[in-house]
Amino acid sequence: MDDSLALHAELVRNGNHSPFFDTDEAEAAFGDRLLWAASSGRVAMQMDAWWTVDLFKTDEFVDKGIKWVPYVVPKGDEASTENKPAFVDFGSISAATEHPREAYELLKFFGWGLEGWDAKLEAFETLTREDGTKVFTHPDGLPIVDDAATWDRLRQLLPEEQYYDDFLARAKSPVPLGGAAMQDSKRS
Repeated sequence: MDDSLALHAELVRNGNHSPFFDTDEAEAAFGDRLLWAASSGRVAMQMDAWWTVDLFKTDEFVDKGIKWVPYVVPKGDEASTENKPAFVDFGSISAATEHPREAYELLKFFGWGLEGWDAKLEAFETLTREDGTKVFTHPDGLPIVDDAATWDRLRQLLPEEQYYDDFLARAKSPVPLGGAAMQDSKRS
């Protein structure tokens, strides 16, 4: 990982990267310093969170011919696992809460509990707005549970394209990018 971070830093120093948002470099490249580089149509790869697919389904991106194709970070030649860096949502519990155990149980339920993922998948499948349109056109997250039935059910909600199969086959062992997680050893 250190080698990849060093390479990224070198590419940025050498100017071999997408212009950063709200910079003179972005203004020079796009004529608009507030343009997100991915929406320019001139970015080969965009490392982003799973739910960004909803942006790429909008007319702005479709009209530009931009197609979102999910890929996991490649593993090295010497890798012995499918563990990959990924954007993983974190939850936290405020020290001010009057119900820390209940807050923890809720995080556990919706984060890494099978029953919580059943509830999420039910919502992804069925929730609609007043006009009848689905609330979720694409699941806004991926399970962090090791349960084939849950992953199979999620797969049914995604487009029938081979790159989703390829992605999901390699996305089940995320290693969080950034952030930190702490767990009280008294909790299970």
